[in-house]
Amino acid sequence: MNKEDLFRAVGEIDDALIEDFENAAQQRRHWGRVGALAACVCVLAAGALVWLSGGSAPLPAQGTPTQPTATTALASADKTQPGLTPLSALPQLSYAEGGGELAADIALPDGYFFRDLTDGALASIWGMQTLSWEGCDAAAFGLDGRLIYDGTGRVWRAVLTGELDGSSFTVTLSPERVPATCIVHEGGATCEIYGTDVTALRSGDHIEITFLRGEGASAVGVRIEAYHATAETEELLTRIVSQSLREDGVLQLDQLKTDDVPAWRSEVLTEPQARAEAGFGEYLPDTLPAGYGFEAAYRELGEDRNWLSATWCRDYASVSVTVDKCADLRGLVHADEVEKYDRDYYGTDKPDVPDEYYDSWSSPVFYAQELTKEVVARRVSESDMGNVYTHFGVLYPDGTVVCVSVSAPETELWQLLAFLLP
Repeated sequence: MNKEDLFRAVGEIDDALIEDFENAAQQRRHWGRVGALAACVCVLAAGALVWLSGGSAPLPAQGTPTQPTATTALASADKTQPGLTPLSALPQLSYAEGGGELAADIALPDGYFFRDLTDGALASIWGMQTLSWEGCDAAAFGLDGRLIYDGTGRVWRAVLTGELDGSSFTVTLSPERVPATCIVHEGGATCEIYGTDVTALRSGDHIEITFLRGEGASAVGVRIEAYHATAETEELLTRIVSQSLREDGVLQLDQLKTDDVPAWRSEVLTEPQARAEAGFGEYLPDTLPAGYGFEAAYRELGEDRNWLSATWCRDYASVSVTVDKCADLRGLVHADEVEKYDRDYYGTDKPDVPDEYYDSWSSPVFYAQELTKEVVARRVSESDMGNVYTHFGVLYPDGTVVCVSVSAPETELWQLLAFLLP
């Protein structure tokens, strides 16, 4: 998975945002900045993959007979839409120009878990039975939403996305503070809407708006972003901001607290503790080449995650093993489907891998009964420091997936992988 893949994984970030960042950073490229950004995204990647692999449906098609289209929903108020507040009657936002250059450090909270944001729960954020923004029917934008909870059942973040005539937008809310973001857009103009300071920024056709309504534990912070923004998009964002801040309006998250909190565990283990973990430790390698010492082991349990990982190192060589009971099986492949996983099948210099094979080519998972030395050999490539490198997973009949990453001298490769091979 490359940097762009990670961007898209985290909340389905739009291509335009990636391009904005690259354009802004191109003249002052620095590996430290890119590394910090990649680290930021990687922290969120696991949670994002849980989201994406949870079966979230694509955004519904617009303009179906049972709901208004985005175009009609934003038409000027007339006799057919008596509830739509005219744009001229709403407070207007002031935008400043800017660009994204910095990286923030974001980590999901301990014990996090996800829930779908139902239509009723979504409307309740604005204190309604059916959601509309200043009379504009929110159903017209094919909204898709998720709640991210902390380990106590309190909302840590609510994220909803929608589309409007080729534009896409995201509304992110969190209690007590404005939601953090990986890409920080510098600058922004501040204006006052119904007594609340609102910061608005435009970078090309990307728009970002932030504000905090209320004080203390009941306060709600909002970050609104739009990509490929048009005049119609700006009108929609104006309506969302106005609805969120009007004096007689509501913006709340406390009512979404839940008592349905899944079991959670996150621990650093010693090697004896890791090997003693029932259902996990027995999949770890029994013996390793001389000189390899135990580095670390981690145990993670929560909704849609249940794994143990352990790493052993010697100088510049290492072997990492992850035993996963809730593994993503998108890369599952049969041994005879070499076109789906052979590292050299599409060439070694910038291989052009078909999109439909990318999951299995980048992170293949083989059936345990089909794994052989010949199969693994197709996954070996040269690494730095004179080592070879391989990465793949093995699916066992009980559903356990053992993923291994090895960087070691070629003479030690098969000894390091002996615990997986027949």
